[in-house]
Amino acid sequence: MNGFGRTKSEALSYFSALGDVEDLKAAARARKAFEDFQLAESDSWSGDTSAPSETDVAEHREMLRKGKAIQKRNAELRRIKSETLAEVYRRWIPRGVR
Repeated sequence: MNGFGRTKSEALSYFSALGDVEDLKAAARARKAFEDFQLAESDSWSGDTSAPSETDVAEHREMLRKGKAIQKRNAELRRIKSETLAEVYRRWIPRGVR
């Protein structure tokens, strides 16, 4: 070959080294992605154990108040629906069909 190119053993060593470099780069990218993920999620992993502020307590009370009002309204709507259906059955559906 007059000194051009590589011998078979040189080519094997070269391409093996190229493969190793690519593997190391892929491992580094994966490690970096995982470290970025850990950094982004670290806030949610560390639980806040401090006492709630007055604003948090007030917002929680307001949310509970609204929830109770919704439950009360839903109970009223269920009662109205039940009474309406009972009236429909009483007026329009014969006794033998019920």
